[in-house]
Amino acid sequence: MLAPHPFLILFGKKIASFTIFGGLGIIISFITTFYLTIFLHLDLLVWLIMTIISIAVLVSLAELMNRIKGTPVLVYYHHEFAIILSITIFLFFTEHHHILQYLDITAAGLGIVLAFGRIGCFMAGCCHGKPSCYGIHYHKEHAEMGFPYYYIETPLFPVQIIEASGVLLIVIVMVFSILNRVQAGIAFAIYILCYGVLRFLLEFARGDISRPYYGPLSEAQWFSVILSTLIIIMAFIGWIPGFAWHLAIIALFSCLLVFLFLIGRSNKPWLKIRHSQIRELAILVNELDYVKSSFLMLRVGKDTILVTAGILKEQNVTVKHFTVSMYPDVEVSWLDCIGNLLYSLQNRSGVLTKLNKSDSMMHFIIKSQSHALVPNVIV
Repeated sequence: MLAPHPFLILFGKKIASFTIFGGLGIIISFITTFYLTIFLHLDLLVWLIMTIISIAVLVSLAELMNRIKGTPVLVYYHHEFAIILSITIFLFFTEHHHILQYLDITAAGLGIVLAFGRIGCFMAGCCHGKPSCYGIHYHKEHAEMGFPYYYIETPLFPVQIIEASGVLLIVIVMVFSILNRVQAGIAFAIYILCYGVLRFLLEFARGDISRPYYGPLSEAQWFSVILSTLIIIMAFIGWIPGFAWHLAIIALFSCLLVFLFLIGRSNKPWLKIRHSQIRELAILVNELDYVKSSFLMLRVGKDTILVTAGILKEQNVTVKHFTVSMYPDVEVSWLDCIGNLLYSLQNRSGVLTKLNKSDSMMHFIIKSQSHALVPNVIV
């Protein structure tokens, strides 16, 4: 079982894993962009100023969010947009004829920092995925650092590692393109578009509660769509070279829209259920260790799902029972999904039994030994 640790021992000191991998990403990004600048015979002073601008924007946004929310918050798309915009404005007045080459390098650097940052997220437990049949387990030491107590020992989809791997692959393609002297701007477009598609898809598997939604999509998905649209506009205007590349952008963006349509029409509740709803289910499961019964209501479009729960304890055996119903329209896949989520939130311990009570209702029973149900409460 893969169990990440929020702290690592480095040079005899206990340091937060996110800090270590974040710092490593910045160092590797610094080295890579320095080499690419020399390779392309660009101005090292301009590269240095771009690096300073990037760091200044990163720190400034973190401090701004600290003042607004009372804690430093790093939202990748906010930083990506702010850094690229700031560097573009700087380049427009200093290196007008080499803007696209510098943006290629900037995008490669951002990708490296993001990839290592996501590994740090994986270790720390932030930006985690939804509960699933198999996944990453986080522990009490993560909860002490802010990880939700109701997800302790729950298998979570390893979305951070998948994103880190995908971004590293994109960066490798970008660097290979730059070293093979493709037309300036293509590597930049590769990053914005490919990461946009990757992030758009992975957002369906994200389960952290801080994910804001606007309508059917999360904030990050809207950013993905908007930035991809801007890339298409830039291609048609002629800011990004290559007619074949224009067609590739349109094709990929069309696939993204088709996927969005299919998700909306699909009957896959795991993709459509909101993180806030999973959180309510998680709290319901944890509450049963302290109360005899509980219930909650979830809105799914125009329908309502009602979950009632209870607990029975006899000697060393504990039985948690859940009744899941849906009205006015009933979708069996949603009833099954809720039952499987409840089992995952129970850390998939014990034996799950499913009973069909009627066409609109299912009954789930989780039977386990009492010693397996140690309360996961952070005081």
